[in-house]
Amino acid sequence: MSRAAEPGAEGTDGDTVRIYRLNGLQKPIRQRLKAVQMEAARVWMYCVQRHQQARIEHQPWPSRDDLQRETKGGQYALHSQSIHMVCHQFFANVETIKQLRPSNPQKYMTVEWPAQAVSREGKRLILPMGRGCKSFCLDDLSEEKPNMGIISAMGNTFLALQKYENWPEVIISIAKRREPAKLILKNGFQIEAAKHLKFLVREIFFRKVYNPVNLPIGENDIVVDIGAHNGIFTLFAASITKNMVYAFEPTPASFEFLKRNIDANGLNNVIARNAAVSDKIGSTKLFLSLESDWQNMLVDYINPDKIEKYKLDFLTLGPEKPERHVEVPTTTLQDIMDSNNIGQLDFLKMDCQGSEGSILQSTPRDYLERVRKIAMEFHDQLSNFEHNDIQKILGEADFITELKWVSKSSPEGYLYAWRN
Repeated sequence: MSRAAEPGAEGTDGDTVRIYRLNGLQKPIRQRLKAVQMEAARVWMYCVQRHQQARIEHQPWPSRDDLQRETKGGQYALHSQSIHMVCHQFFANVETIKQLRPSNPQKYMTVEWPAQAVSREGKRLILPMGRGCKSFCLDDLSEEKPNMGIISAMGNTFLALQKYENWPEVIISIAKRREPAKLILKNGFQIEAAKHLKFLVREIFFRKVYNPVNLPIGENDIVVDIGAHNGIFTLFAASITKNMVYAFEPTPASFEFLKRNIDANGLNNVIARNAAVSDKIGSTKLFLSLESDWQNMLVDYINPDKIEKYKLDFLTLGPEKPERHVEVPTTTLQDIMDSNNIGQLDFLKMDCQGSEGSILQSTPRDYLERVRKIAMEFHDQLSNFEHNDIQKILGEADFITELKWVSKSSPEGYLYAWRN
C-alpha cells in the first residue's frame, strides 16, 4: 500500500517497502482506501489520454513537467507527491504508452506515498492526502520487518561467507533480522555504524555505488570525502589509495563512528575533521533530524518551497518535533585544497544532503579544473541546485557527467563526473 524510498531492507536495490498489517479494518476505511486507488487510476488515465490526444493531433508529447503541472491544484484527492509518483510510473512506461490505441480504462491503481510524507505516532500511521483533504490515520498497526524471502536470505548468507571474516556472527544476525555489532572484512577491516551497517558496506564496498567501472580510485589518488557519515566510504578509499584521504563529517555522533573506524583499522593516511563543507568558512547550524541521521542538513540550505513541494515533514518543526540544532564549523572546497596543499584532487566524493550544488557553485573554476573525478549523491527534493543545475556547473568546468537515479520515482540519485 505504501512505499518509502529509503535504504535498509535486505535484498533490495534501493527501495524499502514498509509492510503494515491491515487486518480488521472497518468497512469505511476499506472503502476509502479503494477510493484512493481509484483516484490514482484517474491520474494515470489522464496521462494516457493526454498522450493519445497528442498522437491523434500530431502534437508534441507532453513532458513530465507538463503532466505534473496539469494534475496539480487540488483536482485530485491525493497527496501531491503521490500524484507525481503516478506521473513518474507513467513515464517509466512512456515508450509503450506512445504506441497505445484506446484501451480499457484503468479503474484501480496502487498508491505510493514518499518517505518524507509518511509519519508514525506509535502504532498509528498517518498518510497525508491532497490539500484540504483529511489525512488517513490508521490505528493499531504493527510494522513487519522488511520482507526477506528464502532466496534473498540465502544470497545474504553466501555474501557473508564470501566477504566477512566474522561470518558466523553475521549469519546469526541475518537469521534474527538484526544488525551485527560490527563487520570484519576478509582484508581485516573492522567496520561499525549506528544503523544499516550491512546495507552501507554492501553498497560501498561490493556494489561500488560511488565507483562505477569508469570511475575507479587509483592507488596514488588523493581523495576528499565530503559527508563521510560513519566513514565507510573513507575506509573503502583508504583501502585502495596509498595517498591521503581527507574526510569531513559535521554530525557529532556520526563523526564518533568515523573516528572509531579509522582508529580500529590503524589508518595513518586519513585525516578526519568534524566540520561541514559549505560555500563559506565560519560556522552555521546543523539541523539534527529526529527520524534519521541521514537527514541531517545545514540550516542555510533548508528551502521552504521544497518543504512545501515535497512535503518534507521531517523538516517541519512543531510541538511534536522540537527544534534540534547544533553549531558546527564550516569550510570550503577551495580552503580544503589550499590548506592541505592539494595541487590535484583525484577523487571527490560528496553526500551532503542538499549542500552539494552550493559547494560546487562557490568553488572557483580554476579549482574545479584541478579535480579529476567526482562521485556524488544529488537531492533534488532538498537542494537549491537540482541535478541539471549541477551538471551545468560541472559542464562549464569541462566535466563529462552521467546520472544514475535511485529509483524511477525518486528525486535522488548519483551523479558521476570525469574528464575526457
